[in-house]
Amino acid sequence: MLCFDIETCPLSEEVVLAAAGEFTPPPHPGEFDPGSVKLGNLKDQAKIEAKIAEARSAHEAAVAQHAQTVEQARQAWVAEQIDRAPLSPITGRVLAIGYWSAAKQVSMIDHGGDSGCEVEMIENFWGQYRKMRQASRRVVGVNIFGFDLPFLIRRSWILGIDVPSTIRSDYRWWDKLFVDLRDIWLLGQKWGDCPSSLDHMARSLGCGQKPEDCDGAQFHKLWLSGDPEQREKARQYLLNDLAMTAGVAERLGVI
Repeated sequence: MLCFDIETCPLSEEVVLAAAGEFTPPPHPGEFDPGSVKLGNLKDQAKIEAKIAEARSAHEAAVAQHAQTVEQARQAWVAEQIDRAPLSPITGRVLAIGYWSAAKQVSMIDHGGDSGCEVEMIENFWGQYRKMRQASRRVVGVNIFGFDLPFLIRRSWILGIDVPSTIRSDYRWWDKLFVDLRDIWLLGQKWGDCPSSLDHMARSLGCGQKPEDCDGAQFHKLWLSGDPEQREKARQYLLNDLAMTAGVAERLGVI
């Protein structure tokens, strides 16, 4: 059995934003309309005028700050697009692939060498798949049918990498070599019927848990930070994921 897990990161900001479409800025406050001020049950003219003056002042401040408001909204929008980018093969790329071999009882991380070559990582993955298929050994992961395999295949198409024809039959069915532990855990139920993340499964089965100070969304930030300590933290996060996956596979009878 071979367990695997992919980690992804955003492509360049230019690519991400081109795929995101146009940013819609907050509307300009426009001209102040005294008639739009809600006066409630006020009858006293002085209080009415004070209420309108207060509203006018707030409107003028909003007009003066509009450019800043737009820029803050744009920055938040950009940050949101980049945060979501690793989830799509159109805006994200493979950053690392972790493996755990049941035969050798060892883990390793392929990060594409010093250059971080994505093509090399993906080609290596398909090479591993071919070896496992020849040896009739299972390839196991969590949510690999919902994320990892579709991501790898689409990135292969985009990059011009040959995808083994045996991966899917009739473009519908995954090779039976693959085992998605989430599918086994759910027993045909919908995802909402039972928590089915790797962390939920591992905790429930006594196979470890995710670290409290790191999650998948942080992996690429730590890995690419240039800080050896943070990169090691990312490495340990992925190795822990592999260990939990192997533990869950064993408890579910896949090994």
